[in-house]
Amino acid sequence: MNKKVINFILLLLVSFTFTSKVNAISCSDIDIEIDKYYSYKEKLDKGICNETDNEKSVNECNDSNLQKNLIVSKLMKLDDEGATCRSNQNAVDNIIKENKDKCNKVLDDDFTNIVNNIMVIFYIIGPILLIVFGTIDYSKVVISSDKDSLKKANQRFFKRLIATILLFLSPAFTNLIISLNNSDYYLSGDAYVCNYSAVSYKKKYDIKYILQKISSGKYINNESYSSILEAADALHKEQMTWHYSQNFPPLTSGNIESAINNPNKGTCCATYVSSVLYKAGLFTEEEINSINYNHSVSLSNLLENSGWQKITNYSDLQTGDIVFMTSGSTRGVGHVQIYAGDGTWYNAGGNGSIRGEAPYSSDASRRFLYAMRQ
Repeated sequence: MNKKVINFILLLLVSFTFTSKVNAISCSDIDIEIDKYYSYKEKLDKGICNETDNEKSVNECNDSNLQKNLIVSKLMKLDDEGATCRSNQNAVDNIIKENKDKCNKVLDDDFTNIVNNIMVIFYIIGPILLIVFGTIDYSKVVISSDKDSLKKANQRFFKRLIATILLFLSPAFTNLIISLNNSDYYLSGDAYVCNYSAVSYKKKYDIKYILQKISSGKYINNESYSSILEAADALHKEQMTWHYSQNFPPLTSGNIESAINNPNKGTCCATYVSSVLYKAGLFTEEEINSINYNHSVSLSNLLENSGWQKITNYSDLQTGDIVFMTSGSTRGVGHVQIYAGDGTWYNAGGNGSIRGEAPYSSDASRRFLYAMRQ
């Protein structure tokens, strides 16, 4: 076989080996997630969610519920990918079984099976066509005994071989590309979501993570959200079809209600976080409108002037902290997002984070400057 062909095949095999390990997770990492799950579950089983007159208990309940469900989603994905270990498979199965009524795939099994069946057909047909057309080409060469015909047959066979190999490796390459963008993590295959309610402070009933609207289409700012995370989750779901915008289409300035209902369906990191703080009832409409809520520095100044605590150590972050970071191109404040705990974030810093599942996982320590806490 031609040396170029051999080298190319070896290169693809090495690439496949690399891409297949991109999302690898160790057995000990899975054990840690399992331990966290039962830790959160133990808190919830103690009845902290029943203490609706205790604001601290309500916040702890909502946070534990959120973190527990994030772990369930992660374990469901790992199980579906066959990435769990024999030593912890029973524990993973039990956790999935416990949450099967409220946690499910965005893309159901029927759709997944259809896609898999189509891929299997391609996997079978590809090699068959390679052999059939190769046999036909080389049969013609034998009959004609023409050197030029042999050269052309080798070229055609080489091109078909490349196409067949790329067909087999396309899922791995796709996974590699997506994995390089943390904000699009949940797009790499089926996404899993857990539907749950959040306890509301000083109320004896649960409230869903859904923003209420009045007839005009504007949100009701009735301070019904018991935490920043609850407001962040609700607003994210409402704006998942929006796009990231700084200049065009223009963002709405000086009117936070208009920004939340922007007809251009555009937002940015600072606008999103400002809207969350407003919807959570932490700032009045007048206070938010008094700053340039489309700018991270202006938002930081508002929090500082309002007496919020400044956190300068990344390891001290707590859920609900407003985190200010570099934008990647500047040394100063250029980005803001909300810490959701366990390395996850609510963010509107790009189309991927706006339209993807939230909160999403990311290591933001490199760009961290400081955080503000109420």
